[in-house]
Amino acid sequence: MRVVCAAVLIGTAAGAATFALAQENHAPYVLTERLSEGVARVYVAPTATGIGVFVQNAKERAFRIRLADDGALRLVDAPPPPPNRVEAGILPDGAITRGARNIRAAWLVGATDRYAHGVLGDAIEAEGVAVETADGRRLEFRLPADSVFEDRYPRLADIDGDGEDEVIVVRSYLDHGAALTVLKARPEGLSIVAQTPVLGLRNRWLNPVGAADFDGDGRIEVALVETPHIGGVLKLYRWNKDRLSLVAELPGVSNHVLGSRVLGLSAIFDTDGDGRPDILVPDRSRRTLVIFRFTDGRLERTTEVAHPSPIVSDFVVADLGDGRSRVVYALADGTIVAVGFAP
Repeated sequence: MRVVCAAVLIGTAAGAATFALAQENHAPYVLTERLSEGVARVYVAPTATGIGVFVQNAKERAFRIRLADDGALRLVDAPPPPPNRVEAGILPDGAITRGARNIRAAWLVGATDRYAHGVLGDAIEAEGVAVETADGRRLEFRLPADSVFEDRYPRLADIDGDGEDEVIVVRSYLDHGAALTVLKARPEGLSIVAQTPVLGLRNRWLNPVGAADFDGDGRIEVALVETPHIGGVLKLYRWNKDRLSLVAELPGVSNHVLGSRVLGLSAIFDTDGDGRPDILVPDRSRRTLVIFRFTDGRLERTTEVAHPSPIVSDFVVADLGDGRSRVVYALADGTIVAVGFAP
């Protein structure tokens, strides 16, 4: 186990580590622990005292990630993860996204093989999306034959500021590649209300990061990584009169491993305590965590945390037991990483 306080962890080619003292007040605090069997996934699950952070190794053994009394990471044996809720027609290996506003749950439906891209590990995609509303209605939307939802689950966020969540999902056209698509639940049903420009070429894909007011102006931006496998570009779009308009972009990132079912290699988290969330996403090699700030209409790289092995798991933002939130993820060599920031 390695503890790095008020420093940035720099991985060398030989796998050793050196330390570069961070110059900013809110420097990363990096804790690590290693699973010799490898990491299959990092996830959160309910516990008797709230929400816990867990890791499952390659042999499907589960551990809870906690902080020991000395501040080090500790792995405690845990029961297997609870079974996922299943809905009729849900995409195989799909997941349900839960909401707390007008939409209680959302998931992808209608498995189809009409788009043989396989960016997520198989050629099965979804032709529709379904939601369960807060008043108990089930709404469903189906795409025409020219496209699919090339995704595993929808995301929920209020991007137009009306107090209700919209549904955000990746739509891929058979001949023109992917676009980020926004659907709205209305009394008459579920319908598409906005979409980013398509990437223009078949088999070109994007992976969402999330949505937040990144610059503090009261408007929501939607963050995504365009073409994460072939020169990923971090892009921010903003809702503008039923349109998604590009407001900023910066190259050199990747939040997905080609062929992987894991989509959450990113996080939205206020790292410097200024009240505005930052974007945390790996660089193109996935060996360095990069923190981006959106200010004055520009994306800026503010801090980096380098690792000797690529980042491969979902990011989880949670309290490990000391009252402070950290960003937790795993590397390809089985290392679990917990990154916190000085107050």
